[in-house]
Amino acid sequence: MPMAKFASLAEAETGSTQVSVGVLFQVQLEDGTCIVVLDDRGFSTSAQWQQVTPDQIRDTTLAVVGPDEPGPSPVIRWLSPKGS
Repeated sequence: MPMAKFASLAEAETGSTQVSVGVLFQVQLEDGTCIVVLDDRGFSTSAQWQQVTPDQIRDTTLAVVGPDEPGPSPVIRWLSPKGS
């Protein structure tokens, strides 16, 4: 099944007055099925929520979902078309 898109979901950690965000990274297939690729990412800072902008949260979210090591994960290899 071909991939339609990758999606990152950033959610504020409940009860935190300082910036603390959990990040879920998933791939959506053309049929709408979502497969979790990474569920162990997130970030926090000493800044208060009112000190950060949505753009800063988005940019940091996109940075933290990257792989820890070079090369595609087994899930990405499984989802990739043969020969990629």
